Amino acid sequence: GEPRAAYLAAVLAGRTGDQAAVRKHLDRVLERLAPVDEKLLLETPTLLLIRGLAHYDLRNYEAAIGSLTPYVKRMPRDIGARKALGDAILHVGGGDAVAVLEPIASLAPQDARGMTLLATAY
Repeated sequence: GEPRAAYLAAVLAGRTGDQAAVRKHLDRVLERLAPVDEKLLLETPTLLLIRGLAHYDLRNYEAAIGSLTPYVKRMPRDIGARKALGDAILHVGGGDAVAVLEPIASLAPQDARGMTLLATAY
């Protein structure tokens, strides 16, 4: 099955408030990506992003950092990924959340969540 379809199903389930379905679909995303070669994942930003966001949404912050860090390096203007990565770093402690979140100040200064995360990182 297609991991992107499973992620979309999780997003749609989240909009209806069905947390059990969200978790089921996010678990399915990770199951579908587990056998994929890490080199291929690193070459496919979309798959890195959905793996990272699935881990993030499941509160697997260390694993989220592992996927979102290379994604943000490849796609530095993705504000949503920066926020998730910075928040994950803040949750686990250590790491440089400021360096991840600081570009939001210039890329999207009106982003209240991003600016709040940046303030928290300082």
